[in-house]
Amino acid sequence: MDSVRTVAQIRRLRETFGPKFIHLHLTAVQRILEDRFESRRGNSTKEASTFLAAMSHTIEKEEAQLLTLADKVIDTSTLDTESVYQAAVSSMGI
Repeated sequence: MDSVRTVAQIRRLRETFGPKFIHLHLTAVQRILEDRFESRRGNSTKEASTFLAAMSHTIEKEEAQLLTLADKVIDTSTLDTESVYQAAVSSMGI
């Protein structure tokens, strides 16, 4: 399990691994994403200063495209870590 940030990465992984590659896209409603950003903001000097600044980064601009390429989208807005894990595992047929 790993993360992808660009459409090109997904394409390369699909070319390399074929049907063994499964793209699970984790998302949440914006309010939840903002809260999560704020809760960890002080933990890293690499983080943008605000959620808006983070979302304005060029790497985040492909997020909508990544969503459309996903084999499965999991909305984590109301899920705890274990529930996200279970949703991911069940999506992979494990």
